[in-house]
Amino acid sequence: MKIVNQIKIFISCTSEIKEETDSIKLIIDEINKTSGKHSGYVIESLNWNLDTYTQIGEDAQEVINNQIDAQYDILVALLWQRIGTPTRRDKSGTIEEINNAITNKKEILLYFKTTPPENLNLIDLDQLNKINLFKKELQEKGVLYKEFNKIEAFESLFRINILNLINDRLLSEKLALNELTPQTTQFDKYRSISSLIEEVESNSEKPIDNLDFFALIEEMLSYLASVTTSTNSMTGIYNELTAKLNLKTTELERFVQIKDNKLRIDKIRIVVDLLASELDEFNSRMNKELQSFSENFILIGPTYSKINSFVSAYEDIDEIIAMRKSVLNFKFSIEGAVENSAGVLKVIMGWPPMTPRFNKSKRSTEITIKDITKEMLAGLKLLNEAIHSN
Repeated sequence: MKIVNQIKIFISCTSEIKEETDSIKLIIDEINKTSGKHSGYVIESLNWNLDTYTQIGEDAQEVINNQIDAQYDILVALLWQRIGTPTRRDKSGTIEEINNAITNKKEILLYFKTTPPENLNLIDLDQLNKINLFKKELQEKGVLYKEFNKIEAFESLFRINILNLINDRLLSEKLALNELTPQTTQFDKYRSISSLIEEVESNSEKPIDNLDFFALIEEMLSYLASVTTSTNSMTGIYNELTAKLNLKTTELERFVQIKDNKLRIDKIRIVVDLLASELDEFNSRMNKELQSFSENFILIGPTYSKINSFVSAYEDIDEIIAMRKSVLNFKFSIEGAVENSAGVLKVIMGWPPMTPRFNKSKRSTEITIKDITKEMLAGLKLLNEAIHSN
């Protein structure tokens, strides 16, 4: 009989986290039907509402701890703006569950959501400060956590992390334990052949049968091509701005030499206003490119993870090798683009205030380049997660 390893995860979060927990359940279902079925494991998520029973304890959280702590293999914890309600032992139930997992040396996937709320007036600064203090505590303990600002980014990050953790740590340990099980029947020498027969019989409704592998590869390459096109276009816009800035700087240096104060100031003001116009044009063009860039970049990580979850056992397929080379080349180009973008941002932030119009354009440009750099960096981090999980 085929051995199926059961891996249990416990999701710990505050009440404000909803969209992400729904995504976790969908991703677990997807993994169970694909790589889980292929590799002989199933993931089960525990819910304190369903997987605990009535019992007396110091408080409700202690009852949950006593009944859940021994059951799960992986703690998946998420925090956003609120740390939660204090318990008798810790800052909140979620924090207590995280600290218990650390103390008991459980496997932990810990995430912080950084998305601003739709209504900024709802931000509780005291709760937010406690979240930041807890992050510092985690860093001091050497606990690695991940941050995300979009649901798509979280889905990609969680899919990569959970597959990597299961394959590298839990699955190998469980398989090792199974191999230590005594073989008791005279037919044990035929076990490997029987397992092959059982696997074929159990795969009669395998979801991978409906997989169009080449369509997935084409989809992945189309996202890479779209983002590369946007990146090249943005690099061209950056280069144009740099050339114009150099020209305006030369003009300013020349006008600074004018001895007549009024004439010098008038000339400099004209150049500064022209520079503001150049910045406004730059912002308009960049924001148009940013939308296409972001829409395609956020899809690269999930698609790459999906391909890997289906074909992890077929590393030598030419199309997979070619795709991974394309992804690595893309990664190197994005790393260069991030450095370039950060360099331009640093220069513009160093400019002094001059005229109201210029100051407004300068601030808008800082925000535009900040947004671009942030999107590139977030996508790059996800891409590194996906690449290093193989």
